Order: sequence, then structure tokens, then C-alpha cells
Amino acid sequence: MPAHLKHGGTLVRYHLKERFLTIKDDFVVRDDRGEIVYDVRGTFLHIGDYLRIYDRNTGQEVCSIKEKVFTYQKQYMFYQHGSEVATIRKKGQVEHRNNFFEIDCASGVVLQVHGNFKEWDFEIIDQYARLYGHISREFAFLSDHYTVDVPDGIDATFVLAIAVVLDEMREDGVKTQ
Repeated sequence: MPAHLKHGGTLVRYHLKERFLTIKDDFVVRDDRGEIVYDVRGTFLHIGDYLRIYDRNTGQEVCSIKEKVFTYQKQYMFYQHGSEVATIRKKGQVEHRNNFFEIDCASGVVLQVHGNFKEWDFEIIDQYARLYGHISREFAFLSDHYTVDVPDGIDATFVLAIAVVLDEMREDGVKTQ
């Protein structure tokens, strides 16, 4: 992890890997011990992306992601326990060269996603520069594979959902410049 991303507490590392040879967007999330902790399942033949994250131990849905269709810019909404918790969108005017996406949370917190999208190495921070997560791409031969670091006290499923959406936007060709 880059030195400027150091956090006062500990970071929990997850490995997000797209399942190979699926026609819908499915991912598996493993912890650092290699154990599967979450499954991400996409919906086939659905207008707009619709994904759900399930806790592997309980089988319960912990987060869902819906693409807002028929909008000028790509937008995704995040839901937990049936309530919308956030919306991510590409920033209309990019103030800084490497600051591309903004996440408006229902709590009033505004998160920024910035970094190097060509190298797929970026961070999620709030308006006070507190780290919410760091996402980087790992080399994988046939499928997408990401490392997601989440500080203690931050909702890991939400940060993982952000990583999934960023992968969806990349696949859909959303421009970051």
C-alpha cells in the first residue's frame, strides 16, 4: 500500500475476483486467509446492472447495487436492509486530474474516489481526507482480480460494493478524463 494511505488503525484486506466464464457479473470475495466471505451475484437479462452481495456464512443479502438507467451520466445506487444508503456518479466537472467519482451517502457524508485509474490504484476518502478504502488491481490471467483494503470501523461490504461498481463502470467504458 502506498505510504500516503497509512491509517491509524489496522486494515482488513479482501480479494475480489470476478468469476471466470459467466455471462452475468459474478464475483467472489475472499479474506486474507483465502476463505470466501462474500458472493456477489449479477442478474441476467436485466435492464441496467443489478447486483447483490451475500454473506457467505449466513446466506443473507448484505448489500444490493442498482444502476440508474436513462440518465445522462452513469449512476449506481447502493442499498442495505432495503434502504438506499448512497449513490455514486462520475463527477461532471473534474476539479483535480485524478478525482473522478463522487459518492453521496444518505448520512450526509460525501466520499471521493481518486487515484490512478489507468493503473487501477485508487482510494476512497471523505471530505476530511479520512480513508474509507484502497482498491488496487492484481494481475490475473483471465478474470479481473482486485485487492480491497478497508480500515477498522468502516463498512467493508459498502467498500466492496464500490469496488464492484467501479469494475462495472470500467467494463462499460466510462471515461475518467
